[in-house]
Amino acid sequence: FDVREGSLKFFFKEDCIDYVDLIGTCFGNNPGTPYGIYQLPHIPGEQYDDLIPAIGTNNLGLEVRIRSDEAIVLIGVTPPESAYFGYTHYLWKTRNKRENNNPLFTAASLDDTINPYTINVGQRISSSYDAAFDKDVVITSTGDQGTARAVDRALTKAGIPRNIRNLQKISTKVGGPLPPVGLYNPGLEEDKDSILFLNRVAVFQNETLGSQYLKNPPFRLFRITPKERNRRGLRKSRSESDNDESNFKIGRQKQTILNRDPIGDTRLATLNREPVRNKPDTSINNRYVVPLRTPQRSLSESKFKKSLDRLEDVIRSNHNIKEQGEVMLFPLIGSQCIFASLECYGDNGDTAYFIARPEFTMPTDDNYYVVIGVNHMATGRSVYAEVGGYQLSTATGIASFESINNMPGSAETYLNRNDSKYLYAFTARRDCTGIDFCMTLPFPNEGFPFLETEEPPGFIFRAIMSPGGPGGPDPKKLIMARVFYAQK
Repeated sequence: FDVREGSLKFFFKEDCIDYVDLIGTCFGNNPGTPYGIYQLPHIPGEQYDDLIPAIGTNNLGLEVRIRSDEAIVLIGVTPPESAYFGYTHYLWKTRNKRENNNPLFTAASLDDTINPYTINVGQRISSSYDAAFDKDVVITSTGDQGTARAVDRALTKAGIPRNIRNLQKISTKVGGPLPPVGLYNPGLEEDKDSILFLNRVAVFQNETLGSQYLKNPPFRLFRITPKERNRRGLRKSRSESDNDESNFKIGRQKQTILNRDPIGDTRLATLNREPVRNKPDTSINNRYVVPLRTPQRSLSESKFKKSLDRLEDVIRSNHNIKEQGEVMLFPLIGSQCIFASLECYGDNGDTAYFIARPEFTMPTDDNYYVVIGVNHMATGRSVYAEVGGYQLSTATGIASFESINNMPGSAETYLNRNDSKYLYAFTARRDCTGIDFCMTLPFPNEGFPFLETEEPPGFIFRAIMSPGGPGGPDPKKLIMARVFYAQK
């Protein structure tokens, strides 16, 4: 194998400015959680057009085109205790079947997210959620079963425990006499799909440890490419290989944020001795099939509807409500977006989504919104919940109001505690100075991210991870939030 090293860096809402300036969108980023993004090296022959440079790094790409037999291997430590984490891989750029095969940034997930319930991190009792944090982990992402087995053998020889290894399957399309199947069209050419990998983390219990983790992620990241024979049938020599880092070595990391070497004094040079293929194996027998997604499950929240109705009555009597905006289900499922050639905004199967697109702008401080709803975390239907405020024209997250630090107590201004403890209420304003339970959506001259003066805000509602797992809550069992436009 040829082995090239990349890195993992975290991306924040402020970094959206690069995306918005260059391609006009930030893909519906969650403003309340950072994203760890794989930064991967390109390989000889790969056609790429990185519009946005990797974060603080040269010669690496956030999106790559990979061969059908390549693998991406992440080795490191899961986050310190937090509300949630997840590892998801995405079809990033593809061809729009509805529009003459023009390029489409779909950002559609290729399989279920690896989350605290489903991740392998060694011995733990009954897949305990809390036991998944601050643990050694290996994640191999590939569309080729043979490559997956070869990487697994190398990890075994390197002494890496089997029970911390995870496989992220990539369902690749196969041509030939059969109709194309799969989600991802692999290859290095310009007309092939590109892929991107994200690591989400939400609300660290210890902010100091969390800040250190985000600043210096304890990971090593590798792009693994099976070597091909040259025209004479001989393995390429070192002088013939570009950027040949074929000794897949992971030495002792002398400094980690947890003062612990996550993987030991490990040498994975055995990858360089794996069999050489004449060409990438494109047979359907070596591909992974289109995955069946984990169904979303949860109990109904219907018993909280009367409390929410009472809260709305009080809201209407306390605010000068002019209009009520519509909140609707926002179903995002990666495979469906891919087959329909739709944008999927970096969907996550662990999340139930709702969206509100109200019509009224906030041209002055006298115009604002009131948002009320059920705190899905408090009702036991999700492990974390959040409302994000957006500029929808650029799909850019501006601010968030979440279930751990913001929602508790926010409805007590309007209702007694028995009614309010499962609910939340906040206002979204241009200026929240001196106002409790408020989301700031600043004017353009007040810094990025912002909401344009003549554009209405958008709100995206997330209920993340069903308690007990393994996936997200059923959105049809959750009570939708309510959004009101008000004036002073």
